[in-house]
Amino acid sequence: MIVANLASFPPREAQLRGAVAALAPQVDRLNVVLNEYAAVPAWLGDHPQAAPLIPEVDTKDTGKFLPRADNDAIVLTVDDDITYPPDYVARTVDAFQALQSDTVVGGYHGSIYRPARFLPSPRLRRILRFRPDYIVSSRRVLHFEEALDTPMIVDQLGTGVMVMRGADMPPFARMRDARRFADIRMARWCHEHGLTMVCLPRPGGWLRPVEVAGSIHEDFTRHNHDHLAREIERFAFKTPACGQPFTPARARTT
Repeated sequence: MIVANLASFPPREAQLRGAVAALAPQVDRLNVVLNEYAAVPAWLGDHPQAAPLIPEVDTKDTGKFLPRADNDAIVLTVDDDITYPPDYVARTVDAFQALQSDTVVGGYHGSIYRPARFLPSPRLRRILRFRPDYIVSSRRVLHFEEALDTPMIVDQLGTGVMVMRGADMPPFARMRDARRFADIRMARWCHEHGLTMVCLPRPGGWLRPVEVAGSIHEDFTRHNHDHLAREIERFAFKTPACGQPFTPARARTT
């Protein structure tokens, strides 16, 4: 079974409709977590694959991890602010399975954290390495809009364009307190559970962002909060072969 998990909230209903229309025909089940909704929108009934859920509390971006899936399912976590092409799911599942490994999580938006290696003082490198304004701004981003010719090992993947096995999904209890930084918590989970994060190949422009006001990156992540740096410290600079092309031999073992 192929399952997609999506979380949204009322100000994004127009974007949600677009994402559901694009993704529902491509999957067996589309779980739609409706944060802050008082009732399920009637138009969701037009999509038989859609399974709406109104959570008791606002889960924000962690809502993508609230609905569970069978261990042998293929799970895609998606967002309402990305334009997904008609072949998104088929192409993503093919690319994921082509990795030929049981210990990988795939995606299209990768980050590689780079240590403060060029500073002359070892003491200064140690001080700056995990400063919030350094650790986030020093990363290399493989943006989902940009072309990538070969699968690449990364430290972190964006949860809006991610694919994994149901067995490798973190329990919601592990994600619930990571509201607004689900990408970082997911990367930590993968590091702690021996899962290699792989940025998947794609042509440039195949995926495109939907312009919306008040994205999580603008409102929260870009401010480089101290606790984000501490969270990143748990996995950054520790990924074997990070930044190198993925081969099955480079997959981590649990």
